[in-house]
Amino acid sequence: MGRGMRAWALLAAVFALLAIIAGFEIAAYAGAFGRVVWHVDTKDKVLFLTFDDGPSENTRAVLDILRENGVKATFFVVGKQAATHPDAVRAILKEGHGLGVHSMTHPWLWKNASEEIVLSKMLTENIAGSKVSLFRPPHGFMTPFVALEAEENNLTVVMWNVFPYDYKRGADEIISKVEEKIKPGSIIVLHDGPGNRSEMIEALPRIIAIAKSRNYSFGLLEDYLRD
Repeated sequence: MGRGMRAWALLAAVFALLAIIAGFEIAAYAGAFGRVVWHVDTKDKVLFLTFDDGPSENTRAVLDILRENGVKATFFVVGKQAATHPDAVRAILKEGHGLGVHSMTHPWLWKNASEEIVLSKMLTENIAGSKVSLFRPPHGFMTPFVALEAEENNLTVVMWNVFPYDYKRGADEIISKVEEKIKPGSIIVLHDGPGNRSEMIEALPRIIAIAKSRNYSFGLLEDYLRD
């Protein structure tokens, strides 16, 4: 790799990191990384629920809430979690939800992007028995090389425009942040990974109810992102 390319990669990575840390909901730098979806371009009053970092012991509770409310979502699974909870991966698909990959071990993809993406895709597809077409980089961290690996593996990179930090906030604050940000085509990120997710689980049915009261429906990303 030439010195100029290394400098560009470092600059892009630093900018991406600063954007994530600052909580910016921007797509300005996405053009450098090929197709990166931050929201769905639609005038329909439809929202897209997504869940990261699972599956885990919390996934069943999330699936129950979604089923009870007639809502579909997309789960971006971590490979090591999928290997530990393969039945949860199959349950996600059996109940009509979407599936994407979120790397193998959830690192910052400074290096080993190829290994992390390829292995997570292979493992998830093997468990699911079907192809996976969506990828969300851990921590939302992108570089041109991550984008290239995603493209070479026929994966569309999906980010978000509603990130309520549900893993460190109470239910009321999670709900408030989602209410404040949603608009047609919004992609909402919640987390069903291991650990205490009780606040998110409490917030989820209330988020759904509030959205429906505003005449929003919930869609599957796969249905809207097909070429």
